[in-house]
This record gives sequence, structure tokens and C-alpha cells, in this order.
Amino acid sequence: MAGGDGLARRCRFQRCGDRYPRKLRATVSGSRRAGAPRGLAAREHRHHRGLPRYRYPLLLPDTRRAGRGCRAAFQHRRTALRRVRTGRALSHALLPAAARVRMSLRLADAPCAMPGYAYGLRHPGLLVSVSMPAGESLQALRSLPAWLVQILGLPVEQAGGLLEENLEAGDILLQGMLALQRAAGLPLQEPGRVVAARVGHWLAVLPLLQRGEAAAAAAFGWLLRACNATLAGEDLQPLQAELPGVLGALAALLSSGSNAAHFMRTAQALGIPCRQRAGGVIQFGEGARARWLVSSFTDQTSHIAARLARHKAQASAMLAEAGIPVPRQVTVATAEAAVQAAAALGYPVVIKPEDTEGGIAVAPGLGTPEEVRAAFETASRYSRSILLESHVEGRDYRLNVFQGELVWAIERQPASVTGDGRAPVRELLQRLNADPRRGAGKGARLRRVELDEEALSLLRKAGLGPDDVPAEGRVLRLRRVANIGAGAVPVPVFDQVHPDNARLAIRAAEALGLDLAGVDLLIPDIARSWHEGGAAVCEVNGQPTLGQITSAHLYPLILGRLVRGNGRIPTALVIGAGEGSGLLAGIAARLGAAGLRVGCVGRQGVTAAGERIAAGPVGSFAGGRMLVAHRGVDAALVAVDDAGLLDTGLPFARYDLLVLAGAEIAAAEGQAATPETLLREVLRLVHPACDGEVLALAGAAQGLPPPASASSPWLAEVPDESELAARAAAALLAADHRPSAR
Repeated sequence: MAGGDGLARRCRFQRCGDRYPRKLRATVSGSRRAGAPRGLAAREHRHHRGLPRYRYPLLLPDTRRAGRGCRAAFQHRRTALRRVRTGRALSHALLPAAARVRMSLRLADAPCAMPGYAYGLRHPGLLVSVSMPAGESLQALRSLPAWLVQILGLPVEQAGGLLEENLEAGDILLQGMLALQRAAGLPLQEPGRVVAARVGHWLAVLPLLQRGEAAAAAAFGWLLRACNATLAGEDLQPLQAELPGVLGALAALLSSGSNAAHFMRTAQALGIPCRQRAGGVIQFGEGARARWLVSSFTDQTSHIAARLARHKAQASAMLAEAGIPVPRQVTVATAEAAVQAAAALGYPVVIKPEDTEGGIAVAPGLGTPEEVRAAFETASRYSRSILLESHVEGRDYRLNVFQGELVWAIERQPASVTGDGRAPVRELLQRLNADPRRGAGKGARLRRVELDEEALSLLRKAGLGPDDVPAEGRVLRLRRVANIGAGAVPVPVFDQVHPDNARLAIRAAEALGLDLAGVDLLIPDIARSWHEGGAAVCEVNGQPTLGQITSAHLYPLILGRLVRGNGRIPTALVIGAGEGSGLLAGIAARLGAAGLRVGCVGRQGVTAAGERIAAGPVGSFAGGRMLVAHRGVDAALVAVDDAGLLDTGLPFARYDLLVLAGAEIAAAEGQAATPETLLREVLRLVHPACDGEVLALAGAAQGLPPPASASSPWLAEVPDESELAARAAAALLAADHRPSAR
């Protein structure tokens, strides 16, 4: 079986787009029997055609219209019937031939990706339908969580529910999937949810990142195979060998480094909506309160400033003109030119690529022509433009500046070992790497330090080898650069920074026009003024990696200054308003009179502050996405006229008000069900995401059972449309003035 990359390539299934979705049709011959029911109702019941009581709300057909059993209804639920274009069920595409015969757990249908939010999840979802032979014992699965935690190397705080006792099979699958995603470094904080179940069958929704359905489906397929291998008592070693590929496909979903994941986790903790958009952009907040980040670039970082910071020679020239102390440097085109320049500047010198970041191929402290030539050849593999500069003695500090203020400072202590007079260097290095924070993967907080050629070269310079015993207290440096990615250790020094040094860092950021910057300062002692002991700014990073070990507090600090409150704008869903209803306009008029710029999605299109931005019906999901992305919208009203949300999910993870204006909700393309049935299904999908009250026009909710997520009483009836508009507007204005929104 191929690794994770191969799995991801085989997971070819149809996915709804970000626009109003192109309707998907099953392509498997016989995947839907003629006359099989489409209309489904969510019902809690004791018995149905001889089946026992179920643990979760069950999706059943309208039995008055369709004379089929509930097994057919479950199998033919439209949103769980996506098939691969090749005509093979994804459940089989994920499994080797040998495993298809003796499966205990399997995908009953191909997963269905939802670009929006459903059933209260704060992430886009992947619907998966899992079947299990009735009556089969799953007790053997109880050993799987411990194996997963071990091979994933998860700390206790990330293992989550996997460490709980007596987990059911469904819980193992949901918690195991979350553990896989966390091990890959994805910023997901909640497990999936079972949305329907009966004996031997689950329908669940899994959280995932935008456009991450193929990697998530591959990971879930791997997890199912691990379950089946455990049940069969088979060796799990082959599956463990595939794990790096599975995790790699998941990790590739966040391509902008660790900053993006940390900002997204922080946003979730603060209740700030966040969504991935094109080009690596992550939007935090909605509408007029939205802000953008790309890694640690903000929407206030100018292109000019970012370009200057990336090109070290240009940045150095700008800093020097501003009176900032910088090392002397020269651009060199060949190794021999570098040797000549080193002789002119005087040894020791530094070689580094002119346009890379993260300390890549930086070689400080070069003292011979041979070292200069070797460093030049290494740097040439990463850039066509190579800098040679004078070496400045001093300790290595990173000072983070944001909006003209020093917000954090660390000393980066280079990877090294300290002798104890008894152990050889090799053993000392093993002790260093035994730190559980050190690892080789993207999720490691600190990097392992290998005894490679660079380390051996530095040891030879110190007159030692790997099997020699250094004297007690002797510090042996194993890396030339004090970069966290090269094994360095960050030590907080914020409280020790001399005011002159803080102002120097702020001036350096301002000289390049950066709102957020990481200033690398070489200075003998950060507590002494640079005017006394000398210093040099060797680099200013316009997109600094903020880290996590000592600087986790920077993420809420930065988001708190960028995003107003929790970033949410007042939002409402209005379900079932008829063609001639003036409810949406009535709510919008009252909000507008209070000074809010209102965005509306209705039958006639999408408007923002009275301006039409899209004509004709575009759908609740696509229209809602337009509003939360529009910087001129202070409040959003989204009319739901059909059941298209069952395919797409909601355009926002949470909203403030649900209004039931009637039962006039139509079937979307390809759906066949009564309006009452569709309304129940839509309510079950959207109600868990509502943070406020439910208002209903008198008679609109008659005979409508409350969703499973509702408490009693679950709605308030209003006698007429005018009063309903007034109460809805008042509720949204109250949401706009809640403390978390300010």
C-alpha cells in the first residue's frame, strides 16, 4: 500500500466549491436504486420496522410517501452519497484488496466535503458514513488509542479524549482523527461529531481545513485500516511505516509556517472567527471587523517594507542611512571574490545568502580561506546573490517590535553541550536530544542536534572529537548560527532590555517601514546600552517566526490589537420568508437607522449598505460568504429560501439570531422531500451554531419538533411581521454591543 501521498492521490471525490455548489451526482452504477427515498426526517423514536432505539437522532424517510426501510434511507441520504468519479467507492479506494474481504469497519459511502460549517463545528466538515457488521464485538479496539498516542508522540495535552477510559468505537475514530490532525500540526481543537446513528452504522462530520478533504479522507482511511488490523490481531508495523506520508499530506495544508497554526489556535481560544482564503491569507473576524494575516505579515505590512526586509543588502543600506549600526558587507559573485573580500574586511567573516530567511546557509565566524570557499558553495545552493560581511562578536538576541513598541525579547543560545568532566561529547549530545521538546518534525518545539560535519568541524576547532571528555563547565558549540531551527534554545530577556537597546530595535523596524518585525541584535549584554558596549543589527525580519516556547503570549497580543473585540459582526439567519415578505427589509431598515451598514442575502441577490453587489439568487452560502468578506458590512442578514445549506453548510461558524418566518423552504437541485422535512433537516444543521435566541412568526413553527441541540422553551413566537422585525433588530443591536464585540 502506498504512503499518505499515494492515499491522497487516490482520494478523488467530488467537492462543493466556494460558490453556490455545482450539484453532484453519484456516478456509481447501481449506487441508487430506482425509487429509493431522498426525503429524510430527523426523528427520535423507539422502534421503526423492528429496529431498536438508537443513541442519536436518526435520518429516516418520510414513510408516508416512501415505502422503503430505514436501511435504504440511511444509505441513500443525499449528503452521504458522494462517489469518486472513477466509479469506485472511496471506501474501497482507501483499502488494499486483502483488507476488503475481512473488514469490520468500513466506509459505506464516499466522504462528502462541506466548504461551510455544520452541526455546530467551528471548521469546515467532512461527512463520513461508517458501517460495522451488526453484533461484532469491538472490545479489541480499546488497545488502539494507546498505540496511536505512542507512535504519534503526542503530549498528554494534545492526546485529548484518546486517553479516556472505555471509549466506544465511534469515539475512538473521532478522537483518533483529531489526534492525527494535531500530530500534523493542524490548528484543530475539537473532535468530529456523530450526527446520525443506528445499529452498525454511523454518520459523522469531521473537522478539517479548507480544501483539506483529500488529505483528511486519506487519514481517516488509514485510521479505519488501523482499527481493522487491531480487530484482526494483525501486525501494525506496516501501518506505522505509512504514517509519515499520511501526516505529511495533512501538514501540507498549512504552507505558511508555524505562525499560521498558532494564530488560528489563538483565534479559536478567543472566539474570533478565522478562515483560510486564497494565497495563504487567513481572515480573522468578519465584515468590517475582518483582518488578514499571511504568517506574520499583517494587512498593514506594506509591499515595499516586506521587499526591503527580504533583501539583506538593501535593508542594510537603509538601516545604515538611518544611523543604525550594521556590519560592513559586500556582495560577492564567486568563491575567489569572497576570499579576496574576506582578506580586505579582515577575518573572521560571515557568509550568507542575500534573499533567504530563517538562518538558511548562514555561516558566521569563518577564519580561513578554505572555510570561506566551503561556505560560499553551500550558500550558492540557496541563492544567486551571496553576501560577505564582517563578523561581530556578541550574544545573539531577537527583539520583536509591533506597532512601534518592543513586545518581546529573547536570547538565542546556540546548540551546545557543557562538559561534566566524565561523559564524552557523544553522550552529552544524547542527553541534550533527550529533551522531549526536541524533535525532527514540523511540530517539534526545539530541533534535534545531529553530530554532522558542521558539529564535527566545530569540535575539531576546539581540539576535541566526539569521544573525548570535555572538562567540567566547558561549553562546546555545535552550530555556527544561533537559530531556533538549528537547535538553539530561546531564553526570555524582555525584562533585562536596556531602554536604549529597545529604542534601537524600534528605530530599525521603522527604518524599513515594518509594523511587525523581528530585529536580530548582536551585543555583548542586552542589559547595557549599545552606546557603551557597541552592537550591530545583523538582520531585520519582516515576517518573523514568533515561536511558542517563550512567546505564546504574542499571538493573543497581536490579534487583540488587530481585531476589534472578537471580530464578529451581528448575523442572523431568516428561514422561510415568502416571496412577498418584507421581513428582511424591515430588519435592515431598523439596523440602518441605528448607524449599521447592513448586508443582505435574499431572493433578489446580495446587497451591502444599500449597494447591490450580486444580482439574482446566489444562494445562502455563497451570499453569506460575500458579506463576511466585505469590509463595508457591520451586520449580516441571510435569508434561507431552500435547503442548499444541507450541501454546503453555513457561511459562518457562529451567528446571533435565528428567525423562523414560515415553512416555505424549497428543495435545492437534486433534492426531493416535503418542505416540512427539509425544514427539520436544515434546523438540525444550523441550530447548534446559534448563540442567541430563536424568534418565530406566529404559526411558522406549528408542529415543528425542537432540534436535539435546543433546550426548552426553544423559541419565542411573535404575532406579526412588524413586531418580529423590531425584535430581531433589537437582538442584533444587543449582540453588536456585547462586551466581547467591543
